[in-house]
Amino acid sequence: MNIKITRKRIKNIILKVNDEGEVLISAPLKVPKEYIEKLIKEKEEWIREKLSLVQKRKQNSLTYNEGEKFIYLGKEYSIEIKNSQKEICQLSQDKFIIYIQKNTLENRKKLVDRWIYENFYPYIIDLTMNTGEKIGYLPSVIKFRNMKTRWGSCNTIKKSITFNHQLYRKSIVVVEYVVLHELAHIPFPHHQKSFWSFVEKYMPDWKERRKLLKE
Repeated sequence: MNIKITRKRIKNIILKVNDEGEVLISAPLKVPKEYIEKLIKEKEEWIREKLSLVQKRKQNSLTYNEGEKFIYLGKEYSIEIKNSQKEICQLSQDKFIIYIQKNTLENRKKLVDRWIYENFYPYIIDLTMNTGEKIGYLPSVIKFRNMKTRWGSCNTIKKSITFNHQLYRKSIVVVEYVVLHELAHIPFPHHQKSFWSFVEKYMPDWKERRKLLKE
């Protein structure tokens, strides 16, 4: 394990694993080295679990190369690269074709993100507004960004909803659940019984959909 210990003017020891697989420890100035080593030993199983998750994320990160799988709304498409002056992406039957002039990872990612922005974002915005009209609660703003631990979030005061950019990979039934879930937080800013009763009123099979989301 790559462990980095930093001494700071703090009261408690802070232990975390970053996205690069480094174990970072912030410790008070006067805490003995032996105590830190003991803590590492006690937390070894937790640390290794976190490191394993980081490694899996790295292995699953797409480079959008020829033959890789591009997942859109739960369906797999084989990536095909074609040299072209006009740089665009296109879904064609079972293929996701990237027409590209300068074939670099950075350029491929930029083109794919642009395709998602032009195709998935309008889809989920329309779905959110239509669902909001159906249940009687419309968001004031809809945003998108990459999030590590959430598929969506709702600022109930501003009625602002943010969706995870990576949601485009999930099936339609799962996306519909996430949309309803976040909209339901406008009238119910919690996860109490009344919240789930409201969700079930409009989506009786929400438990099955949530299970698919977690998978």
